[in-house]
Amino acid sequence: MKENVETWLESLLKVTQETISDKVYEVDRDIKNGCTVEEFTLTFPCQVALLGFYLQWTRDCELAISENKLDRKALHNLGRKYTNIVSRLPTVLNKPNVREDPVQLVKLENILSLALHLREVAEDFQKKKVRDIMDFEWVRNPRYYVDEISIRMMVSEYSMAYGCEYVGCDVNQIIT
Repeated sequence: MKENVETWLESLLKVTQETISDKVYEVDRDIKNGCTVEEFTLTFPCQVALLGFYLQWTRDCELAISENKLDRKALHNLGRKYTNIVSRLPTVLNKPNVREDPVQLVKLENILSLALHLREVAEDFQKKKVRDIMDFEWVRNPRYYVDEISIRMMVSEYSMAYGCEYVGCDVNQIIT
């Protein structure tokens, strides 16, 4: 019987990882096609929505840092974009269909928490005059990337495959 349980658990893990991977590729595609934070947050499971938000933030930051050499307002505009996102999310939180659904409520609270944190990080880039995507102030942050064959996270020069393990959705107390 032990073999059957282990086999079943391995199969469950594999199917869960494949499903999460598929959803991450789907949210990435939707974001590239112009899906807003509010839309993909309400559409996808919490874990996928949070990762999607990180994917968008990584792209936005790298673009702003690269453009900052030619456009001195690029980092300022990045901060404004995330301030705008932070100001829009409470409106979604207060919608009756969200308020009545505890899963959606926790998901949006997590996204809002993350948005506040990422907005502060983006504002720090401007204060610290980040000019290059190799600057320590940028590379010390977790960055997420998706390509045809992998989903990965980077911090500094360390790159790690995103395992697509199910982590659920719990209220974050601290984001570092």
